Order: sequence, then C-alpha cells, then structure tokens
Amino acid sequence: MVMTEDSRREQLFETIDAMRRALVMTLIEMCSIPAVAPENGGEGELKKTEWLENQIRSFGFDDIDRYDAVDDFEDGVVRPNLVAVRYGLDEDAPTLWFISHTDVVPEGDLSLWDTDPWKPVIVDDKVVGRGVEDNGTPLVASLYAVRALSEAGIRTGCHIGCVLVADEEQGSKWGIQHLLEQDIFKEGDLIMVPDAGFPKGDFIEIGEKSILWLKFKTEGKQGHASMPHLCRNAAEVGAELAYRLNKVLKERYDAEDELFDPPYSTFELTMKVANVGNVNTIPGEDIFYMDCRVLAEYPTEEVLATVRGVMKQVGEKYQMPIHLSLSQHEQAAPTTDPESRVVTILGNAITQVIGVEPIVGGIGGGTCAAFFRRRGFNSAVWAKMDQSAHTANEYTYIDNIVDITKVFALMMLNS
Repeated sequence: MVMTEDSRREQLFETIDAMRRALVMTLIEMCSIPAVAPENGGEGELKKTEWLENQIRSFGFDDIDRYDAVDDFEDGVVRPNLVAVRYGLDEDAPTLWFISHTDVVPEGDLSLWDTDPWKPVIVDDKVVGRGVEDNGTPLVASLYAVRALSEAGIRTGCHIGCVLVADEEQGSKWGIQHLLEQDIFKEGDLIMVPDAGFPKGDFIEIGEKSILWLKFKTEGKQGHASMPHLCRNAAEVGAELAYRLNKVLKERYDAEDELFDPPYSTFELTMKVANVGNVNTIPGEDIFYMDCRVLAEYPTEEVLATVRGVMKQVGEKYQMPIHLSLSQHEQAAPTTDPESRVVTILGNAITQVIGVEPIVGGIGGGTCAAFFRRRGFNSAVWAKMDQSAHTANEYTYIDNIVDITKVFALMMLNS
C-alpha cells in the first residue's frame, strides 16, 4: 500500500516521540564532553566529535567523513569537522544541509552555576549544562531526524546532510570556512543553520549585521599614583577613548532597519583587561574591547576609518600610542530571499509541528549562515530556544528537543 503524505508524517512523528529519552540522554552525554576552543583555554572539539562519529554510525547515514583543520594556536590543535550524508532517491537532487557546531563557550564564573556545567542534569522539564542549547539541542535534533527517517523506512527524494563544525564561537576559520574550500556544497543545495531562535519558535532569521570585535591598547608609563607627573596614565587615555568611541559611533551610524531587532547598529564596550593589581599604581598599559554589530548599509571599512580617526585625536591629545587589532571582522552578507525554498519548507514545517505562523527577520548575532550567503546560497536560521546560551545555568526544554527534531524531519520529508 502506498503511504499518503499524512501517514508518512504521522509515522515519522510517532518514531520521534518514541525516541524522547534517547534524545535527552544523547544530549546529556555529548555535553559532558567539554569542547572549548584552545584560545579560551580548552582542548578543542576532537574528543566530542570522535564520540559523535561513533554514535551516529547506526543512525542510517550512508557516508560519514571528517575534514580536519589544524589550528595554528600553540603547537597546533586538530579542529575536526564531521560531514554525514544520507542519500536520496534522486541522484541529481540537491542536498538539504543542517549546519551545527560542536564547540561551546567556557563555563564562566562557576559560582553562578547551581550544578556542574560539565555534568548536565535534568531539572524538572529542562536539561541544564554548558552547551545544551548552544548548539547541543539543534545538533542532536538534526541527527535524530535522520535516524527517525531511517527507522521509519523512509527514503527522501533529496539528499540529507548533517555537518558538525568546529570553531563557530571564535570566528569559524577552522570550521565552516575550512569546509567551504572542500567542494562539498553544490549549487542549488539548501542550507539550514539551527543556531538562533526564540521561545515561541516563530522567527526565521534571514539576515545578519556586520560584526566588528575591536581590541584597543593604550601604552603609557607605569608609576606610583602619588607621582603622576612622572607617569603616563594609560587607563585615563583608555577611558577617554572608550567614551568618545561610544558617543561618536552611536551618533554617526544611527540608521534603522525594521528587519532587525534591535533595528539599529550596536556599539558596545565589553571586556576590560586587568591592568595593575593595586590601587596606588598608575597603569602603563590599558586594554579594552568593543563589540560592534553594524547594519549592512554601513561598510565596515567606513566604520573602521571613523574608529581610527577618534584614536588619532585621543592619541595626539595625550601623546600616547594607541593600538587597534581586530578579533573578528565580517561584512554583512546578502539577505536570504524570504520566498526561497529553504525558508518555505522550514516555515511550513514550523506551522505543522508547533502551530505558529513564523515571521522572517534579521539578528545582530553571527552564524555560519553568513558564510554561505556570501557564496550565493539561500540560508535559513531557526531553532526553538529560550536564549539561555552563554549564560550560567544554560538550559533547554526537553519538549523543545522533540519539537525541533520533528521540524527537521518534516523539512527532510518535504524537501
């Protein structure tokens, strides 16, 4: 008997519901393996990726490959990228790709956690632990969607690919940027990046702002605080520079675009590096950072020219060297067509599973989708999440794990 679309969907959802416990336990086990970048004091993603590679060999993939990059940090660290594919019935069909990342941010201040961040636990209807939301839940969901198709005996028309990349949290040089040079993705492929979302699951991201992470260092002369005439106070110069940058950038680049929330460019003073260890010493060096998320209408080079102009004014006023370095610099990519096939099948799946009509828009955060958009791929970003990523007591709702798996499975079915 030929199965109808409704019966195939129902069978798929029943299969996923039966996997509820397996989904949760896989997420817990995976997130108990730290995968922090070497730049942040970690060992990278290798152990976690090796564990995942072993786990998914029974999930119904036809081909599993690794594309490792070797980080040039210290003595070199292997940054693994795992690509798993389940072939469709049509050899010439495109591939629907799900791009997730294995790396996570550090745990932060342990005193703010109620539990061990590297020993995820179930608390009421949630899983709590570092990485369970960013990007653990969508990553596991994409893999189990393929497993559900396999166990339900369903072979899709198009090919399905799950890509687990390294280095997303630090700029993607050793992750998706490395993979994009390997001739894996073909014209016409559909790109799904489950790395941003809201609690209702009603928002599909189709555009991102430019990103500038700026590091400023002022170089003066250290000395005793009671003898300022013999010193050159780097903290004082740094404070004035920070004040001027904060004021000038927000005033000069004040356009709004309602596609985004917030609808304007953001220029935020963030990390401050400790300078001296006692109150009565004038620092000879001062370092601070800014995180800038800029609307696409402003070229990043124009913004950087403004930054350097302010630096020049402050440096000349105090006759003090000021140095700028860029931790990250990404010009905004073209926006995805809201009528593109990947957005359409995602929106239909969200409506059928969650019961909401999704809207499309942009975000200030950066995802792997931007790299694909620059290469001409329409890319959609979505997940159903509470936005607890990077916080202490990061969590994910168990129901969200199941819902996301169903959305992904339905996308695969209808692609």
